[in-house]
Amino acid sequence: MNDIVKEKPSFLPFPLKDFTAYSASISSTVQVIGKGAYGSVYIASHNNQLVALKKINKSKDGFSKSVIREIMILQRLNHKNIVNLIDINSPKDKDFIFMIFEFCDHDLRGLLESNVTFTLPQIKYYLYSVLSAIAYCHEHDIIHRDIKAANILINNNGSVKLADFGLARYKNIHQQYTNHVVTLRYRAPELLLGSINYTNAI
Repeated sequence: MNDIVKEKPSFLPFPLKDFTAYSASISSTVQVIGKGAYGSVYIASHNNQLVALKKINKSKDGFSKSVIREIMILQRLNHKNIVNLIDINSPKDKDFIFMIFEFCDHDLRGLLESNVTFTLPQIKYYLYSVLSAIAYCHEHDIIHRDIKAANILINNNGSVKLADFGLARYKNIHQQYTNHVVTLRYRAPELLLGSINYTNAI
């Protein structure tokens, strides 16, 4: 699995459903809730439940390796503290796909910036949940490489989900990696010192 993609393919190595048919069950797109280099994230209703639609744009060379890795890694993971990828769909004759995720009400960064006060039991629970997700990733030889408050999602029911596996990689002790990963203020000492032979310890 370490060599999932060696080139930038114009195809995806997994089946896609036609979003034209699928969209009949997706309605009431409410708003854009996030934007990035990949595209936008929307909130929508699916089978009377809220979902997040992550729109992934296709470049002239096809979909990037990081997009394909993210999808394949998320398809492999199944943990209560990792955001659930429900489906992947492609609108007919369009140069983008939708990754359809379970919807989460908040991210930790937003809550912290809103000056929400957490109790000590909440802090312990959030930390335990994140560490459980990371431990599960490491058990499956996956390095997340972007642990930060914005990628820790929290629902109103208290559940905690680790999200955004766009920088995630499979661990390979014989492979060198870029050290330009993780938002700077969260970056591990190994990365700051330029290591390209790091492990999941980061």
